[in-house]
Amino acid sequence: AIDDYKKANSVIPDDPGVLNNLAWVLATSPKDELREPKAAIEFATTACERTQFQAAHILSTLAAAYADSGDFDSAVKYSTQAVELEEAVPAEDRDEEMLGQLQKELESYKKKEPWREEQNILEDQKDESENEPDADSPETTESETANSNDSEQKASPETPATDDPVGVSDQ
Repeated sequence: AIDDYKKANSVIPDDPGVLNNLAWVLATSPKDELREPKAAIEFATTACERTQFQAAHILSTLAAAYADSGDFDSAVKYSTQAVELEEAVPAEDRDEEMLGQLQKELESYKKKEPWREEQNILEDQKDESENEPDADSPETTESETANSNDSEQKASPETPATDDPVGVSDQ
């Protein structure tokens, strides 16, 4: 995935989404050999500049990169800004799940613990071939389709993770 993000960055230079995703993987991968805190800080800083430091999830990535480098003061600074930005969103528009995630990250950095990403696929996820309706069965409903594609991302400080550190579309 890292190579894919780097290729995407060469095609669409300085795109905040691409830079953010690349920086997140480089900062939060559970595999030591994949983490590059200096590069993550550089990519995340550029993404923050492109969004005028007004995107909570991108500030979160910058915080994760600083935490991975051992600079927990900067991690707390940017993580606090991310939480405050999300808290400032009107309640009816606020993403409470994101806010909860941002708050957990902040607490981790206050404890001087870097953030690590773990992705788990739900046990009830079926093989694609099992999800295809056959000619004699009724069409798959929208909710069945949604359930067949569910995945659960779990992140926590220093938690061992699967071999796939990716799966972060907005992080």
